[in-house]
Amino acid sequence: MSNTLRYKATGRYDLGWSDPRASFGHTLGGPLNIFEIALSIGKNMQDVDTEVLRNLWLATFGDVPVSHDALREHHETEDDIFWVGHELNRRNQIEQIRLSFPDRDEIFFGYKLTREE
Repeated sequence: MSNTLRYKATGRYDLGWSDPRASFGHTLGGPLNIFEIALSIGKNMQDVDTEVLRNLWLATFGDVPVSHDALREHHETEDDIFWVGHELNRRNQIEQIRLSFPDRDEIFFGYKLTREE
């Protein structure tokens, strides 16, 4: 009988967006705000009017909440709509929401535009 100890050495500290063990980007209540953890090195949209940014968001997503995962995909593909949302978040025009549905076990984490003033 051999006294050999085996353990996984490669990839054991790999944590990513889809890894449930990930500690970065999540809180106990759900994911952190994706716009706040993304570095501000994207498209420069500070000079764009807020109404134009809101209209771009509405033309892309409509008036329904957008899931955290959908926005993550837009960030990974370097889609400009992510940076529109990033600037809207900086201007406090987007809020992070958490919804639970009675017919589903999972909780929906997403983002929606705030009401216009």
